[in-house]
Amino acid sequence: TWTFLELFEEVEGIAGNLKSAGINYGDRVAILSPSNPQLIIAIHACWQLGCEVVLLNERLSNDELAYQVRDAMPKFVLVADKYEERIDYKETVSWRELMQFDPSSINAEEEWPLERTMSIMYTSGTTGRPKGVRQTLGNHVTNATSSAFNMGIDPNDVWLCTMPIFHISGLSIVIRSVLYGM
Repeated sequence: TWTFLELFEEVEGIAGNLKSAGINYGDRVAILSPSNPQLIIAIHACWQLGCEVVLLNERLSNDELAYQVRDAMPKFVLVADKYEERIDYKETVSWRELMQFDPSSINAEEEWPLERTMSIMYTSGTTGRPKGVRQTLGNHVTNATSSAFNMGIDPNDVWLCTMPIFHISGLSIVIRSVLYGM
């Protein structure tokens, strides 16, 4: 559980670490992590830097992960410490390594363009190789708005996220929680 101020402060710090590691506005960052607080912080930190996030499915084989990383062409892969051996990519940074960087100051935008790609998720590949599907800010906001219109919003709402965050359903719950202020 975080307050919005606590979330902001953690995100701002990690965004500063990412910037010190060489990540800049518009870069693409792939993330391989279990669904945990680090992943949520990393996603928001990338977004504060204006980066596209490619969420990698930790359940894939190493060959499947390698294909998606090569296809996505991220600036680097941020990987949970326990998965360091699973990624063979020239620019891979573990969470442990990221924390060793001194955070730089960041200049987060006050407003994001709706057409900005926020996330790229790979299809299941049922009819061939998986394909990266871009989701824009507009896609995510529309999804959250539609859900609010369909189910309503109450000040005491709490979402239980039983889906992995690398899945669009899981990420959508994370996004809705922030957009709804819960």
